Amino acid sequence: MRSIRYILSGKPSRLDDCIDYADHHPVQRIELTLQTPEQVTEIWTARWLQGRFTWFFEGGAVACERAFGGCFQHEPSARQLTSVHNANARLLRELDAIRDRLGDVPIDGADRRFDESAVYQPQTAQFDAWTPDQL
Repeated sequence: MRSIRYILSGKPSRLDDCIDYADHHPVQRIELTLQTPEQVTEIWTARWLQGRFTWFFEGGAVACERAFGGCFQHEPSARQLTSVHNANARLLRELDAIRDRLGDVPIDGADRRFDESAVYQPQTAQFDAWTPDQL
C-alpha cells in the first residue's frame, strides 16, 4: 500500500513505497542493517528489534526502517526469546516478499538475524544493610 506522502511527492519513504517504486525504477542493490535501539521511559525499558533497509536506485539511495518486535526488560527471558524468534520470522517473511516482488535483486545482509544479545539478562539485586553511622 502506498503512503500519501509517496503518492503526492513520488519519493518513497516507507518499505512498501520502495517496493512499489522498484517496479518502475531499477534497483541496484538493497542493504539490510539490523538495529536494537533501547527506549527508556518512566514506566518501562525496551529494546526494539528493527531492520534498516537502504535501497540503492539509479537516482540515489532511500533508507527506511521496519520494526519487527521488541523485548521489555520486565519480561521473563523465555518471553523475550520468543519475541526474538518472532522478529526473525517476520524479517524472513519481509525478505521473501521483497524477493517475490523484485526477483534477483542482491540484498546485502540478508543472512543476518537477531540473536540473544537483545534479551535483557535477569538482574540480581544485592543490597547491603546500612548502619546508622552511614546515614
